[in-house]
Order: sequence, then C-alpha cells, then structure tokens
Amino acid sequence: MKWEKCPVKVDYTGKIVVLTGAAGGIGSRIAMLFAQNGASMLLVDKNEEMLRITREACGGTGKIVCMSTDLGEKGFSQKIVQKCKEEFGTAHVLIHCAAVADGGSLCGLSEEDWDFTMKIDLKVPFLLSKEFANEIMIPAGCGVILNMASQAGIVALDDQPAYCVAKAASSTIGEYFFRMISPSLSVKISSGSPS
Repeated sequence: MKWEKCPVKVDYTGKIVVLTGAAGGIGSRIAMLFAQNGASMLLVDKNEEMLRITREACGGTGKIVCMSTDLGEKGFSQKIVQKCKEEFGTAHVLIHCAAVADGGSLCGLSEEDWDFTMKIDLKVPFLLSKEFANEIMIPAGCGVILNMASQAGIVALDDQPAYCVAKAASSTIGEYFFRMISPSLSVKISSGSPS
C-alpha cells in the first residue's frame, strides 16, 4: 500500500484512537494520518490480513493494536471496549468507518441484504458509540465520536438503497448523541460525509 504523507500536522501523541473499518478505503487512510501524527490506535476490522497491511503502512511512534472481529456478532461493542481498556486504559477518539453497500434496486433488494446493511452501517455505530460514551468518555468527561456518513445519505444512489438510508440515519444518530451528551460534557460527536 503506497502512502504519500499528508501535509496535515496535528499532534496526537498520547491520544488513543479507535477506528472501525480500518483495513481499507477511507479507514486505512485515516489510520495512516493519525499514525503520522503520533496517535496510538486500536484498528478494528473483520479482514485480518488487510489490517496487518494497514498497520505496517502506518508507521508512526504510537502503539498500534489490531483487532479482527465481526461487527455483526452479538456483544461486539463490549469486546471492543474491553480490548481498548486492556491495551490503552482509555480512548480519546472513536471513528466509525466500517460499512457495507448493498447492490440493486429498492424493489429487488432482499430483506436479508437490507437487514445486514442496516446492522453494519447503522446499528454498529449506534451500539459502539453508546458503549464508548457510557464506559469511557462520559466517565472521563471528554472524547470525540465521528460517524463516517456519506453524501449518499443526502443524494440517493439508484443502486444502493439500504446504504443511502443507513447513512442518512447515521447522521441523525450523530446529531442525537451530540444533543444528549455534548452540552454537559466535553464529548464531541459529529458526522462526516465524504463523496
């Protein structure tokens, strides 16, 4: 994996970042950027081999731990929080990049494909944000949660109906967490929408 260093310089030395979907695409690039800026990270993805490649490409001075897990399994959020506590003791940033995209028309999409897309793209960020907020960030009084939404949640794509709906709802979940948690604590929640 070829990586050109990004000119963005923000010192994340001593900060712990937890990143889902870290094995490819936007997730691997975010991992490399944080590593370049000194962060320690828990990289989470189902694809163990691609996680290893991302970890090697990261370099950096911070500790990088890979966790291969299925985000569709029951209890995944507790496992990730537990691993984070064991390895780092805390977390400062949680970023949701894990996603799946269905294919086909709305009328041709199977119920199983709809449910799977909703589970990974919507339920996972909700449950993991809730777990990190309750177990780490609210007790610490600070943290950042970023839901990687998509412009597909604003401008619907013809061949990815469940993905578009899930990404629109992901932005709404981010807004809800922001309204409920951020006013009383220094826990910031946001949604990014790359194209």
